[in-house]
Amino acid sequence: MFLLEDPPKTMNADSVGMKIFRDRIVLKIFGVVLLGASAISILEPILPIYFEEHLGANSIHIGVLFGITTLAYGMVSPLAGWLSDRCGTFSLMMSGLLILAVSLPLVILPNSLILEGAVLFLVGAAASFVLTPTLPELANSVDRLGGGAYATAFAVFNMAYSVGMIIGPIVGGGLADLFGLSTALYIMCFVLICYSLSSRLIKHEQKSHRMDELCCGKK
Repeated sequence: MFLLEDPPKTMNADSVGMKIFRDRIVLKIFGVVLLGASAISILEPILPIYFEEHLGANSIHIGVLFGITTLAYGMVSPLAGWLSDRCGTFSLMMSGLLILAVSLPLVILPNSLILEGAVLFLVGAAASFVLTPTLPELANSVDRLGGGAYATAFAVFNMAYSVGMIIGPIVGGGLADLFGLSTALYIMCFVLICYSLSSRLIKHEQKSHRMDELCCGKK
């Protein structure tokens, strides 16, 4: 432990730290993390009652089912990291949002605990595809802005994740009481799809704008 040394201090870390909270890509990642955490936590207040009433699940069954989601998240994370390095962080995040959107309404379809566990495994895997690429993309954003403020960037992840975990159960319980369980899940599905598609359009517009700038510069 005594051989470990802190990395050299970067003089512009403070200025980069301020830029992080105004950067469009960082704000987009904030939204991805918030939605990913919300999509997982939205299930917490509404599924236990559903499992008990429709699948005859007891407390142990419910604990195991939610544990499957977390297990899938951990097991798939190395694969998500590998795909992120090879396919790109942004592409995997948006694909993960779409998979998560599709998998959420499926949780009320199974008529057995085994099938329910399989669906929740898919939910956890999709969440891993959403959240795992966000940290390296935050690091890339710090490098692009000048470097040195990595802790501040990673704090963005913690902030977004915490907000999502708070909002998810509140929104999930409220929507389920107002419109029913299935409608609540479809609303979350719609939000995830809209955010994914809108982010893809923004990225395409930014890429086209950069290409136009390059072409104008050559002229």
